[in-house]
Amino acid sequence: MGHFRPVPDVSRKEKRMSKFVHLHIHSEFSLLDGANRIKDLPKRAKELGMDAIALTDHGVMYGAIDFYKDLTMELEKINLNWGCIWNKL
Repeated sequence: MGHFRPVPDVSRKEKRMSKFVHLHIHSEFSLLDGANRIKDLPKRAKELGMDAIALTDHGVMYGAIDFYKDLTMELEKINLNWGCIWNKL
């Protein structure tokens, strides 16, 4: 007899996928690269069941305060992360 793989447990896969979070999001403050509006991020993260989200704009942190205020007002338990991408010239 051959070896058979067990049938994958779909519920485990769904649980694993629900823990996906975006840790590299650019806002409207990332010129030429960002299309996301900070005010729309909390609602979309909530719709997708995310418990963390990060804002990583290019060379600026102008959106950090709005990001913090909007997400903490909209979402009760969410891990906020922010960073900045600095490119060498």
